[in-house]
Amino acid sequence: AIDEWKKLLPDNINPAAMGIFIKVLCYIFIDCDAKNPCRRTIVSFFQSLNGCAQEQALEHLNKAMVDVLVNITAIHENTKKNAEDVNFRKHVDTVCSLLENFPIGEKCVSLRVSHVLKFLIMALEYQVDRESLVGTPALQTAAMLDCLVTIKATMNVLQKCKNEMTDLLGEDDIITSLLQRFVKVIVNVLKNESTDNIVRISALCRY
Repeated sequence: AIDEWKKLLPDNINPAAMGIFIKVLCYIFIDCDAKNPCRRTIVSFFQSLNGCAQEQALEHLNKAMVDVLVNITAIHENTKKNAEDVNFRKHVDTVCSLLENFPIGEKCVSLRVSHVLKFLIMALEYQVDRESLVGTPALQTAAMLDCLVTIKATMNVLQKCKNEMTDLLGEDDIITSLLQRFVKVIVNVLKNESTDNIVRISALCRY
């Protein structure tokens, strides 16, 4: 379907239909698993759009991302619901995909950096707690890998959104609080984990 729409670009598509199509693609992108090839196809399609259509893509992608992250945060913070119902790793991978050679995705994250950081740090805190509770070595390794991916994603956000972070630090106490929580989790992991995991985290921090 995307290939057929590409053939029609840029002048022969009804703007309203294009807007709906872009909106649907944004929600598909956010909902896809990390390894789903649809994501790269959608990224390629968005990057082929003209300026006005790219603005639409940014608007819809931004809304789709925020809707998901706010919903996950609400579920996690609601004590009546089980955090196991939330697939944190899937949505951490979504943040990674937004930042991977995807200018519209990077801008989307930078516009909502406080939402993204809140989700990532919440996910990391949960993953670290879960890692300390699982019993078998295999499950512990899998849980720690999830932690490492989330740490890397958070570092990537901090690196790519550093200008926005600098602007927010002077006026938003939430950002300062989130960064303090992130540092606290990293310190706790470094205190409690094996040498192998410490080496991995150190490598990610250098990245």
